[in-house]
Amino acid sequence: MANEDYIAGVTRLLDAMLTFFCIALGVALAFMFDENVFGAMLLQQGLTNDPQTAGFVVQLIAAFLGTVSFAALFGVPRKYYFDTGFCGTMGWLLYLILSRYTVMSPVEVLFSATALVASIALLQSKGRKCPITVFLISGIFPLVPGAGIFWTSYNIVANQLPDAFHTGFAALKATVAIAFGILAVMELNGKGRIGRWIKKK
Repeated sequence: MANEDYIAGVTRLLDAMLTFFCIALGVALAFMFDENVFGAMLLQQGLTNDPQTAGFVVQLIAAFLGTVSFAALFGVPRKYYFDTGFCGTMGWLLYLILSRYTVMSPVEVLFSATALVASIALLQSKGRKCPITVFLISGIFPLVPGAGIFWTSYNIVANQLPDAFHTGFAALKATVAIAFGILAVMELNGKGRIGRWIKKK
């Protein structure tokens, strides 16, 4: 859409929304099946931070491995695995720093982290002479609000509609923040402005 290719943009948007719906439906059906088999739905109490895994080292290793694993599933050539892992890890590092040590809102934090990922992906695409999507789609993997989709689905099935609305709206805001973080960098790049600036330097 930033490149004024609206038909492809709307198609991709609908594809992403359908994927979102299918994931939510899968989670909901699993809990409904559990309720019908065992007579009661498995109760979830939310997530708690484990001090052993909440540290920066473990978080960054997990972000790197998760990004590289997604890159493998996405079909990225092996020679770019480290680049995609680096891109995702840097975005997650900024996310951790901003979310833990600043008063920025979750939307602002996600926007900033995504903008960094998009910037690194742009630089990597210029340096490696390959499409930016190779690094960008894999790099934003740690930031995608998968937990929001899960909790929205669970709360709907558990008939906790206020909580479902809250988690669903939070996931939607996170998704919009990620999209705008990418769009901002793409707009700044314009018709290769950043690439030309890099060449001059």
